[in-house]
Amino acid sequence: MKGRFVWVFVVVFLGVLTSSCKTPGPTGLSDQDRAAILKVSEDGIKLFNAPDTDFEAAVKFYYTEDATTLSPNEPAVQGRASQIAWYKAYPPFELAEKILELDGRGDLAYARLTYSLKVKMPGAEEPVVDTGKGMEIWKKQKDGSWKVSCDIFNSDLPISTPVETGAVEQQNEALVRSVFDRLSKGDETVYLQMYAPEYGWHLPANNPKGMTREEEAGFVKLLRAGFPDMRWDIKEMVAHGDMVVVRFTSGGTHTGEYQGLLPTGKKAEASGIWMARISNGKIVEAREDYDVLGMMTQLGMELKPKEPVNLMEPTRLR
Repeated sequence: MKGRFVWVFVVVFLGVLTSSCKTPGPTGLSDQDRAAILKVSEDGIKLFNAPDTDFEAAVKFYYTEDATTLSPNEPAVQGRASQIAWYKAYPPFELAEKILELDGRGDLAYARLTYSLKVKMPGAEEPVVDTGKGMEIWKKQKDGSWKVSCDIFNSDLPISTPVETGAVEQQNEALVRSVFDRLSKGDETVYLQMYAPEYGWHLPANNPKGMTREEEAGFVKLLRAGFPDMRWDIKEMVAHGDMVVVRFTSGGTHTGEYQGLLPTGKKAEASGIWMARISNGKIVEAREDYDVLGMMTQLGMELKPKEPVNLMEPTRLR
């Protein structure tokens, strides 16, 4: 009886040992899949960096139909149509990526990477450079090709963090003060760093069609060409929720041509009201009313009626 027990024990032990020593199933990416992903990544970057980029073709080549892009301080961008519009909203850029780790199993893979992004803002002499890190989730398609199904990246630029109730307004006020200060110093990179891609600028405030952040940057460039020492000074500011309202003055010395008006050498200053909506640490919309007429009359522009008007005529007093 004892011998039978020992024999059974030995058989069970050997069975467990044998099963534990079996060679595990295949894991990781095959050399062929790894090479295919690296090739798509390389060719995709070339498509996005090409002059006169066809973003529709680039997005279709690189992303799956239902792909999602998750970027800091912005809502998720899901689906090709949204991604095409998202990329088109950016000014000309040059993207570089370095894959640090690439692995996966079966039809899924991941790539851990770093990136460098050079963006040419309108009117800026030098490109704005942003660096960061990211993660891409790749999915093998039915035809054997690989495409990105989820693109996650995080800029090295500081991002907003959750704040206590009441501190949101303080954070928004600080952002607006920084914008006015940087504009007064001629820092045109402020548009890329502090304005959302979907930003709209309404001047006057009731103008239904807003300028893009790139169009506003171009406008400010023309303004600064006429007034090189142009400044924007905050006089009063009120913040509530996601809105910030500013009463400001702006002005400078007219030493360059502006709106067809040759340099006069005169100093001019006018006031305005600027109301902005802020979301996730970036300005997404602004409405502004500015005393343009007052500014131009200080430079010598005169408004004259087509014919003399007698305001004391009886017909005008009725």
